[in-house]
Amino acid sequence: SGCSSLASITLPQSLVIIEWNAFYECSSLTNLKIPDGVTEIGPRAFYSCSSLSAVGLPPGLTEIEGGLFLDCTSLAGITIPDGVTSIGLSAFQECKSLNRITIRAQVTSIGENAIGRHITIYGDVPSAAKDYADAKNIPFVDLAGGIPGDANNDLEVDALDLISLVDYLVKGTPCPSMKNADANQDSKVDHQDAVAIIKM
Repeated sequence: SGCSSLASITLPQSLVIIEWNAFYECSSLTNLKIPDGVTEIGPRAFYSCSSLSAVGLPPGLTEIEGGLFLDCTSLAGITIPDGVTSIGLSAFQECKSLNRITIRAQVTSIGENAIGRHITIYGDVPSAAKDYADAKNIPFVDLAGGIPGDANNDLEVDALDLISLVDYLVKGTPCPSMKNADANQDSKVDHQDAVAIIKM
């Protein structure tokens, strides 16, 4: 906590709990792989880790505690593990680089100001995520309709989608989801969609 020069750390595989405020204001920490055996991460564990751009959350996690990533201004991507059922107060507030988050129907509770208004929520209908987005006037994308840019149809937009799209553009090999390959939603699949996926 408060180790402002800490840039990286390797956590032991035997780790089960990360206590509250564990990495509070570790402003030089850039990315972190949390061991799969971790089942609990305390409130504000990564509060104000302003250089943290990516973090892999363990599959056994059941709750995103309050303020967990509050003020993580560089955080650009996050995947909520399938076992998570609640997201606490201000968990993703002030995450200015985070523009999208996928929250599936198993999440039944989302705390006040958990997600910034600039973040698009991708989720199921009906769900707590949809209700939260409607109440807070936050953009929401129904996963049943697919995710623009998810050319390989795996519910994520990443480099694999770009590869799938380039295969289509160069070799004519159809993407698993041509509808989603139209990333900019202009009713045609072309190089502009590749640019859109790169931005995503």
